Amino acid sequence: MFEAELLGLSLAAKLINAEAHVRSVVIWADSQAAILATRHTRGMPRQHLVNVFHDQICAICHKHPSIDIVLRWMPGHCNLAGNECADEEANRAAQGASSPLHQLPASCRREPPVSRSAVRQSHMKKVKVKSRISFESSPRFQRLCHINPSMPSSRFRLDTTNAERWHMLMLVQLRTGHVPLQKNLSKIGRTDSPVCLAC
Repeated sequence: MFEAELLGLSLAAKLINAEAHVRSVVIWADSQAAILATRHTRGMPRQHLVNVFHDQICAICHKHPSIDIVLRWMPGHCNLAGNECADEEANRAAQGASSPLHQLPASCRREPPVSRSAVRQSHMKKVKVKSRISFESSPRFQRLCHINPSMPSSRFRLDTTNAERWHMLMLVQLRTGHVPLQKNLSKIGRTDSPVCLAC
């Protein structure tokens, strides 16, 4: 969505540059993140899209030296006529009703570069889903979910951050039922009786 907003700003700038005589113009956007991004000149995600917008603005200023350009925010989904119209056009474009390729800026004629952070986040999300499915099919899950319904989660890791190794191992053994108590030792054939001799 952030990338689409930046591309939208670039397209707006291209339309302004196509006009013959322009003295002042106001570009409205409902993404505060995209507007704030235009203040940066380097070192942020999707910087290449910000640079395209900056180049478009420079081209406008070169063609119309006395032009006054203002970039303003408008709240989204508030029944504002201009914003609703823009949303309708965006939906049409998403369904394939886009402008001819030669009318688009060069940066919009090809697939945008893939963000490493976005790919990593997507991959980690898939890994978490697969690990949850795998864990829920494990026989240990039925036992652990009664102790901690949030399993699998990062809560256990946070709870044991400052714990000593032997303490954490003992806790895991208690939760999984593999602690060396009389009942488990009897189950694996290490002792004759499941009854604790001390009790």
